[in-house]
Amino acid sequence: ATFGHSAAAANAVTAQLGAISTSGDGAIGFLGQGVGGSGGAVVSAFNNSGVTSYGATLGGSSGSSDNGSNITVTTYNHAVSTGGADAPGIVAQSLGGGGGFYSESNGAAIGTMAVNLTLGGASGSGYGGGVTLTLGSGGTTPISTQGANSVGVLAQSIGDGGGFIGLS
Repeated sequence: ATFGHSAAAANAVTAQLGAISTSGDGAIGFLGQGVGGSGGAVVSAFNNSGVTSYGATLGGSSGSSDNGSNITVTTYNHAVSTGGADAPGIVAQSLGGGGGFYSESNGAAIGTMAVNLTLGGASGSGYGGGVTLTLGSGGTTPISTQGANSVGVLAQSIGDGGGFIGLS
C-alpha cells in the first residue's frame, strides 16, 4: 500500500482529551498528526499464520517546504488506557517531508516475516512543527498500556520524513 502526495500541512492541530479506554491490538488511545508532504497512519491487526510478508510506503515525493503543523494535546484529570499490542496511549506527531505511524500485529505469525516499509517522501523536504503535551491539566492523567510496542506517550517532531514503525 502507498499513501501520500506532496502538500504542506495546516497551521495547527489542537486536541483536548477526556477519558479514553481501548482494547485490542492496534487500538491507539489518541492519534494526532500534522503531516506535511503526505503520509498518515496505517494500523493493522489480524491472526493469519499464512501471511509472512508486509509492505507499505507512507509519504509523497519531490515536495519542498512540506512542513508539519504544530500539535497541541491537553489532557484533563482523566485516565488513558489501552490493552493490546501496538496500542500506544497518546501519539502526537508533527512530520515535515512526509511519514507517519505504521503498526502491524499478526498474532498468528510463526517464524520469520519479510518486511518492506518506507516512512517519508522520496526527495521531499520540510521541518517538523512544535509538539506540546500538557498531561493532567488541573490534576493528573494516569496512562496505562498493555501489550508489545505499546508506549504510554509517543511525541515526535521530525523533518525530512520519518515516523514510527511497530511490528509484532
